[in-house]
Amino acid sequence: MSLLYVPRVKKGLFVDSVISNSNKGIIALVVPATSNEFYQTPEDFSFNYWIGTFLRLVRFIGTATSIFLPGLYIAVITVNPELLPPFLVQVIASGRTQMPFPAVIEVFVTLLIFEIFREASVRLPANINVILGIGGGIVLGQAAIQAGLVGGVTVVVVIFTALASFSTANPSKEQAWRLARYFLYFASGAFGILGLASAGLIILAHMAGLKSFGISYLAPWAPPLTIDAVDAFGRLPWWASYRRPPTYRPQQEDRLGTTEGEDEA
Repeated sequence: MSLLYVPRVKKGLFVDSVISNSNKGIIALVVPATSNEFYQTPEDFSFNYWIGTFLRLVRFIGTATSIFLPGLYIAVITVNPELLPPFLVQVIASGRTQMPFPAVIEVFVTLLIFEIFREASVRLPANINVILGIGGGIVLGQAAIQAGLVGGVTVVVVIFTALASFSTANPSKEQAWRLARYFLYFASGAFGILGLASAGLIILAHMAGLKSFGISYLAPWAPPLTIDAVDAFGRLPWWASYRRPPTYRPQQEDRLGTTEGEDEA
């Protein structure tokens, strides 16, 4: 049983030359699906491997930011302010002198309002959800700052967290991180950086024990496989991708066909 819901079956849309003419596709379930696969997209292979590597790193950094930023922010301003430079502490403290709520409640309520906006935008028609998501968020955030209900730094942290959460390539994976974000947040509010690190290790240990159809969910990092790990953070060039990933224990290790001819520009 998984305490933290993480998708272990990947749903993909496969479009061939005939079906694409009718603007339809074939939905298929791909198994096994490791955590790494949810940060890879077919577009990675449409570009040069340097660009594909950069895009994957952006997704990893964006996901980590969306998970840890609220907890890190609340930890350093409530429990461990000594970790910040003195001038930055003064800036944050001066902006919170007139705030009516503690920082933990303020950030949590702001995150909750964002979740409400997010769910409302999904249920509304397509021509309205963009206006509500962008215009409503800007107007409400500006009004809350002017009314003195929330601080400007809090709004910046929440907005940046919201934007970073969309960098995950697969929506089902992002749904799991939404719950993990609040777990890390409350641990940080109670115990500071120590709570953030401890909660992160608990989530990591839990995910390390999960399997997707017999394959470790954190492969190729746990257990470590150097060849697959290099291709996880980055995208190997075609000439270096002549073998199938050993993570999935393929019967035929070598790929069919040649891997030469990729444009190095």
